Amino acid sequence: MPVLDLDELIDKIASIRYKRALITGHRMADTDIVASSIILSKYIINRSDILFDGGLTASASRLYNLFNYDKGFITMKDLNDERLSSYYSLIFLDTNEISEHYDLVKEFPEERIFVIDHHYIDLSSYRYNVNIFNDERYSSTSSVVYAIAKSLDIKLSQNDAKLLAYSIYEDSAGFRNSSYITFMQFGELLKIARCSYNEIEDLIKHESQPDTNIHIIDSITRAQHLILKDKLILMIGEALYVGANTCAERALNLGVDIALFYSVRDEDLSFSARANPILESRYGINLGYIFNSIAIKLNASGGGHPSAAGAYGVAHKDRSYFIERFVKYISDMVD
Repeated sequence: MPVLDLDELIDKIASIRYKRALITGHRMADTDIVASSIILSKYIINRSDILFDGGLTASASRLYNLFNYDKGFITMKDLNDERLSSYYSLIFLDTNEISEHYDLVKEFPEERIFVIDHHYIDLSSYRYNVNIFNDERYSSTSSVVYAIAKSLDIKLSQNDAKLLAYSIYEDSAGFRNSSYITFMQFGELLKIARCSYNEIEDLIKHESQPDTNIHIIDSITRAQHLILKDKLILMIGEALYVGANTCAERALNLGVDIALFYSVRDEDLSFSARANPILESRYGINLGYIFNSIAIKLNASGGGHPSAAGAYGVAHKDRSYFIERFVKYISDMVD
């Protein structure tokens, strides 16, 4: 399969800029998918539609409204055969688990399908011969899309630069998962947006209303605490009326080494984990790899970075299995 570097990706994207494209990502679109989709559609591939079929997370929904993006998104119900055949290319953002979108994938030649991601991918078992970009030095897909826009000499508005800065900050878990590229881009975007770091941070903090903080405290208080081999504190719990990622973030701020939380939805579960970044170099712990390995066995979607990961589509009956496998992975790595 064509595994692209950034220059190759930019060349490929430039060649399809003026052709119709369908842009989508993993189920339950998060902040990163929303921001990167908006910029890709608005500035780079203008004749495109954005497909969010599984809905938006609460944070992503707020972001969508906060930045006044007036172009709506579509769902699978909007895709009849005529509309689907009008697209030249299919672009997946922030996901490499495209098998869950098989109904879409089968409608496009593989050479016209693009996977633009920043998570770990086990290429040895990847069965699709599509165009893949997955450089983990980029802390978010928004970071990759900004790199494309910059290379194509596209000028972003102040508002849209602020949108990307917001997304990069959040998807890097407050810079826990970051490289020199993250900080360089964040600084450039602040300059374009004419805003400060504090303004971006305030946008994130603004989401935490008193009721939300009470739910976070309640979730953390009810969570289970494990001490692994007298070295690490592992917290496991259900996120009650609040995002699992938010609970995991707050748990780390309290001194927990690794936090695993899950959210219960009618149809399935979603998991989120955070870890102290030092654990990658100390023990080789990579949450993205662990989540991907477990999710594949459960026919779910999962992945992420060494110190932040998420999984979607986990069946209710598989909750205990997911947690047990996660604990075993971590325990086996701590010597």
